[in-house]
Amino acid sequence: MRSNILSLALVSLLGVASALPIGSRLVRRADSELANTQDDDGQAGAQVLARAAGKPGIAYAPFKKDNQCKSANEVQADFDNVLKDYSMVRLYGVECNQVATALQGAKKHKMKLFLGFFTTEPGKIAEEFKSMDKQLGGDWSLVDTVSFGNENLDKGQGVAVVLAGLKQVRGLLKGTSFKGSVVAVETWVAARDNAKILEDSDYCAVNFHPFFDQGGVTAEKAGDFIAQKIKTDLKPKCGGKRVVITETGWPHAGTPHHGAVPGIKQQAAAIASIRAAVPAADLILFSPFDDEWKKDNAGSWGAEKFWGIAGKKSG
Repeated sequence: MRSNILSLALVSLLGVASALPIGSRLVRRADSELANTQDDDGQAGAQVLARAAGKPGIAYAPFKKDNQCKSANEVQADFDNVLKDYSMVRLYGVECNQVATALQGAKKHKMKLFLGFFTTEPGKIAEEFKSMDKQLGGDWSLVDTVSFGNENLDKGQGVAVVLAGLKQVRGLLKGTSFKGSVVAVETWVAARDNAKILEDSDYCAVNFHPFFDQGGVTAEKAGDFIAQKIKTDLKPKCGGKRVVITETGWPHAGTPHHGAVPGIKQQAAAIASIRAAVPAADLILFSPFDDEWKKDNAGSWGAEKFWGIAGKKSG
């Protein structure tokens, strides 16, 4: 189903960010934040700023098709071949030594990291923090953001659990060199309907997948839909804070529904639309590879595994 021409076109679209009017997860972040980043020689990070210009972030999971961990060499190959074309890599946990291996890739390619706590249990939060800090070697200088969980409300956790987790994470980070932002990531609907989570986050962090919004959103209109909802539904709840889309994309396979059609061509159109509508300083795309280890559920329309940009496989 996939054509080489379409795949190459999409890779070109994502790799040449200067061809787009908006588009970088970090380019519109305050220059002073990027300038303070240290390169491998300990000098002010002018190279980081240059590489970040025009590039969105990317969400990444270091797992193979069989759900086993990728090796350090395989993760570095992902950075060298694909992830280097983005400004920041978002991770979701600490297993597979992923923080340490991602840190090496980020240093090599002058990137930032967005780290995440996967658990919601207080005792395990402390354990994950210890692992995270150890994997970083105590050096938090490349960490832009730390998130508590991912779509916890949709997983059945209560608002009180999320707020308590945020507070605990902040307390743990106080003893480190971390200077970035702390957020809780929820779907845009859950965040809108539970604004206290937005209030307690340093910025409004939301996952936004128009493919799953059953309102007849086509791929070509994905960006317009996101921009509209940011303006009408999220900005009024964010108290002047920036809104960051921490996951968005479009599947290249699955079942069409309510006007949303998966496909390589549609994926390219959706991502182009999103990048034209959302400042890349506030954008993390999903995903560099198909997550073949995932399983579909009743609401995923057969698309859960197929979000890899240009149909790339996870290995």
